[in-house]
Amino acid sequence: VNVGPCVFALVSSVFGGDPPLKAVQMLWVNLIMDTFAALALATEQPTPDLLYRPPYGRNDNLITNKMWRNVIGQAAYQLVVLFTMLYFPCLLRVDPHSLKHHTLIFNTFVMLQLFNEINSRRITDEMNVFKGLLTNKLFSGVLVFTLVMQIFLVEKCGVFAKTTPLTLNEWLLCIAIGFGAIPLGFVLRMWHVKEPVPPSVTRPHLTFRQIFAAKKIARVLKRKAEERARKHRLRRALSTVRLAGLIKRDWHARDRSLSRRASTSALHPIPHAHTHTQ
Repeated sequence: VNVGPCVFALVSSVFGGDPPLKAVQMLWVNLIMDTFAALALATEQPTPDLLYRPPYGRNDNLITNKMWRNVIGQAAYQLVVLFTMLYFPCLLRVDPHSLKHHTLIFNTFVMLQLFNEINSRRITDEMNVFKGLLTNKLFSGVLVFTLVMQIFLVEKCGVFAKTTPLTLNEWLLCIAIGFGAIPLGFVLRMWHVKEPVPPSVTRPHLTFRQIFAAKKIARVLKRKAEERARKHRLRRALSTVRLAGLIKRDWHARDRSLSRRASTSALHPIPHAHTHTQ
C-alpha cells in the first residue's frame, strides 16, 4: 500500500506539477488500508491447513521472499496503471489535470487497494483467495463500508475531498482496472520463489581442531550412554533374580508349612462320631 502512493505522489509532484492525490485523499487511503484492512485481516479465522505449514524459526525473516514478490508485483501494476492514467488522459477522454481527471485517478487507486486487500488474505502460494471470504463477516463488512464511503466521498464530498461525481461507465472502468489485481495475484503465485535457509539450519564453518574436539566429545558421551545402559540392564537383571529368589523362598516356606500340617494330622487323627444302636 505504501510503496505505490509514495512513489506515485513523489514522481507526480516533481514531474507533473499539481499532485493528483490530495491530502484528504491520501489520509483516506491510509485510513482504509492501515486501520480497516489491518483489522479485517487480523481477524481471519485459523483453518486446518495451518497444521500442514512448518513452524517459523526465530531466525526466519519477518518479510519472506513470497511477500516481497507480491508487494513488488502489485506495486508495479499500480504504478503502471496510475502513471498511464496521469500522463495519457486521452485514453480516459478527459482534460489533462482537470478535476475529473484527478478524481478518476483517485477512484482507480482506491479500487486497486480494495481488490489487493482480497489478495492479501493469502500470503503464500494458495491460489484460492476467495476461500472463506463470506464466513468472515468483519472482513466483508470492511469491504462494503469502504466501498460505500468511497462512493460518498466521490459523489457527495466534492469540496471537502476535491472530487467530482462520475458516470456509471467511469465507475465500471475504475472497478475493472482495480479487479485486474486479482488475476495478477494468480500469476504472481505461479512464480515460485525459494526462501533462504536460516542461519540456525546451515552448517557452520569449523576448523579441524573444532571438528576433532567435537568428535571426541561425541565419543565420550556415547561411551557414557553405553555405560548407563549397561548398568541399567544389570540392575534390571539383579531385580529379576532377587524377585525370583523371593518367589522361590515363598514357595519353599509354603511347602514346609503344608508338610508340617500333614504330619500333625497323621499323628493326631480327628475322632469320628459313633452311632449307638439300641
